[in-house]
Amino acid sequence: MGVCARKDKYEFEVCLGVQRSLIVVLLLLTAFANAEYQDPLHHDLRKQLFKGYDKNVLPIQKKHNATGSGNSKIEIALGVALIHVDSLQEGVLTASAWLRMVWNDYRLQWDEANFGGANVLRVYPGDMWLPDIELYNTKDYKDFSLAAQYRNEPCMTLVYPDGEVLWIPPVDIKVICANFSYTAGPMEEQECNIKLGSWTHDGHMIDLSLFNNKKEVDLKDFYNSSSPYVVTWHEGTKDVKKYDCCDEPYPSINFRFALKRQFPAREDAKEQLLTNILGVAIAILVLLVSTTILAAAYFLRRGAGLREDNFKLMPQNSTESGNNLI
Repeated sequence: MGVCARKDKYEFEVCLGVQRSLIVVLLLLTAFANAEYQDPLHHDLRKQLFKGYDKNVLPIQKKHNATGSGNSKIEIALGVALIHVDSLQEGVLTASAWLRMVWNDYRLQWDEANFGGANVLRVYPGDMWLPDIELYNTKDYKDFSLAAQYRNEPCMTLVYPDGEVLWIPPVDIKVICANFSYTAGPMEEQECNIKLGSWTHDGHMIDLSLFNNKKEVDLKDFYNSSSPYVVTWHEGTKDVKKYDCCDEPYPSINFRFALKRQFPAREDAKEQLLTNILGVAIAILVLLVSTTILAAAYFLRRGAGLREDNFKLMPQNSTESGNNLI
């Protein structure tokens, strides 16, 4: 940028104005460039939290003898929100639900003041430690394993400054109902349950509790209008089981509920088509059999009549023959 000469007052002021405008434009371009390449809001926070983080290690902190701080086990709060019940056949319930899990990971704590007031961080489940919660009474582990469903889901976790983690993954479930009655009618009430617990950890490492201390199934998002079933009663309880081989406890959360149909079951389209075809085939078969029987009866009677006529004609012919001979 050249220096303005003072040969002419008018030209000098114009030159200064142009220079000022160029300076302002350069400053604005610099500001825009810095804003464009600025790190996202949670970049530094995520970088600090996950530096050296091992998602395969349980967030259990060793207790310090002096302070007594630290946790000897992890507490997982579990809840279930039923969304839709698809079917209940031969004691097997198929449904859609939202799991609700809360735990604390001390490695994911931060001071909001040091990170622009960030009060929540959203993290993909594949990037952090997750509890190995499974359905104990699932019918098909291959297709309905919880771990196989939610570990690769895009449903993110919510992490808070104190290390609390909230996760609500949607899942499809197919469970065996423990108290299903085969003698109950199609419109009568049936009882079922959803039993959850850690698949590999005992109660000394992972303890369980009810989500928000609610001893019930969450039905706020249950679509009664479209679901063929309605839930009539429900409750959630914590069970602890011990085996003869071992001293450690094995906790689980069991949600029991009763349900019944809102309206009679509709026949499957394929089954209805097969039923109609079978009905038509039976009707045609009955018609053919009836026609065959009637035709056989007609021809039998006709044959009997002809034999009788022939029998009557034979003596008459003999008499006439005898008269001719005389």
